[in-house]
Amino acid sequence: MTRSWTATRAGLWAVITLIGIAVIASAGFVLTLFPPGPEPNTPRYEVMRVCLQVLGVALIGVVVGMATFRLQQIHLEQSKIDAEKRDHNADERQRLDDRIRLFLSDTILGYNALKQIRRTLEAETAPKSLPVIRYETYSRLLRALNEQQLTFESLKRRTPLIQGRVPGGEEIKVYPCDGPAYTETLRQHYAHVEHYLNKSIEEYQKNLHRTSPEKTASLDELGLNKLKEFIYKTDKFRDAVSDRVEAVIRILESELLNPGTARSSQQ
Repeated sequence: MTRSWTATRAGLWAVITLIGIAVIASAGFVLTLFPPGPEPNTPRYEVMRVCLQVLGVALIGVVVGMATFRLQQIHLEQSKIDAEKRDHNADERQRLDDRIRLFLSDTILGYNALKQIRRTLEAETAPKSLPVIRYETYSRLLRALNEQQLTFESLKRRTPLIQGRVPGGEEIKVYPCDGPAYTETLRQHYAHVEHYLNKSIEEYQKNLHRTSPEKTASLDELGLNKLKEFIYKTDKFRDAVSDRVEAVIRILESELLNPGTARSSQQ
């Protein structure tokens, strides 16, 4: 940009110089016309000829110089526009990366928290053949589960921020261990996770009052079927949560590492 501006200034000065020469040549030509007019083969006549030649060359130079100067101006203006576009695109990309990074972080943290809650529930409701639960365990861990359900509900609601801007965000393919592969949007994957978790939360809202701080109670006795499924039905958890979350994480990581290639990474 600096070199272009320097060249433009040099071109402008060249045009100004040529205009000056043209003015001087014009003045000399006019002076030779004062009576008596120039006669052939006289110094005055030769001066007139030289002035005409210089004037012609100067005028041509001015025209070419002005055209060159204008082209340089256009080039500078276009370079400025291109630079502004690059800066704008860079800012837009940075904002998108920040959003993707936040989605990725919230998704990973939420998923890890869910796995931790499942493991803790499994340990505190053992044995698997006749699982029981204490009021304190149910209250504490289902509150934690409720927080993660809200996390995935928030992610679902925020998907318009990135879904249409991440290649493949509207077609995230899942490859389950059992069954054929399927494709859904980013929003649909988050919605499935949120809906699956919400079943246990709704059950918690209806049944917490039935548990007692003084004693443990059987999950079957309390009718906590969704909680029992969440803890022990690994295939259900994998289908509703793990497979989907891992597919989402894969495409978000791919877009951060190699922008614009997330779709091809699923093929």
